[in-house]
Amino acid sequence: MKHGLILVLLLLAGTVRAEPPVLGWPVDCGVEQGCRPVNYVDHDPSPERRDFGCGRLAMDDHKGVDFALPGIRAMAEGHWVLAAAPGTVRGVRDEVVDAQPFPKGKECGNGVLIDHGDGWTTQYCHLALASLQVRPGQRVKEGEVLGLVGLSGQTEYPHVHFQVAHKGTVVDPFLGEAPSPSTCGIGPKSLWNPALVKALAYQPIQFYRVGFATESPTKAKTRAGDYDTVAPVSTAPLVLWAEVFGLKTGDRLNLRLLGPDGQEWASSDTVMEKSNLTFFAFAGRKSPRPGRHHGLVRVVRAEGGEFETTREIEVK
Repeated sequence: MKHGLILVLLLLAGTVRAEPPVLGWPVDCGVEQGCRPVNYVDHDPSPERRDFGCGRLAMDDHKGVDFALPGIRAMAEGHWVLAAAPGTVRGVRDEVVDAQPFPKGKECGNGVLIDHGDGWTTQYCHLALASLQVRPGQRVKEGEVLGLVGLSGQTEYPHVHFQVAHKGTVVDPFLGEAPSPSTCGIGPKSLWNPALVKALAYQPIQFYRVGFATESPTKAKTRAGDYDTVAPVSTAPLVLWAEVFGLKTGDRLNLRLLGPDGQEWASSDTVMEKSNLTFFAFAGRKSPRPGRHHGLVRVVRAEGGEFETTREIEVK
């Protein structure tokens, strides 16, 4: 009788479902270095978009979380993609050229797939060509280097696309499995390490990049870091620019330049005619006065609420 009871207990133990992985930060730079999630899992099955925070920070049918670097220059400095949890490498790809057209079916670009047991997997996309540090079958620990953040596959800015699945079904790591459809914000079954809650706090508006230029700027040049160091003079234009994520229909994006006397001398005001994952705007004019100038970027939500960030620069 005793041996029969032990056998039953062993069989029951074999059916106990393994706990999902506890996830760490998947890139080697944090929010303080300008690295943060800017594009989340889309929970709206229609052509509309809804992220876990009930905002619009998700591309249509997006299945992962994009952890972005602050620009091309940061990518060139080199930032490692890290395993978010212990597991076994099940697949790698390291053949897609960065910032070039990619073959159909290789939208992920260069990447790594890790098996965490009980059907749980994490996938890491858009790594730099020839940067992968792991091979199939290799055991990895949390925080182990996988490769460098790159621009391979379907991507416009340097980031790692981080995707979680359980038995082939996409799982939003902010919510976990079977979330309540009315949930807004990090859910009680979140897969993230609780120590990361503050760093992962949801911001419905992301001021991805904001700065100054001495010419009419382009989004490509701002992402490339062409204006990371500017030395404006009073004989050249001064332009405030901003790339903002998460704008919704009816939102108002306002850029203002304030001179040394605190008076506004250039501005732009745009009302969103449709929801935009990312939107680029600028405002400026010629012949700024010498002294310290302030740039203010503000988003006013149609349903109420404001978000803003500021920058300042010295004009010689």
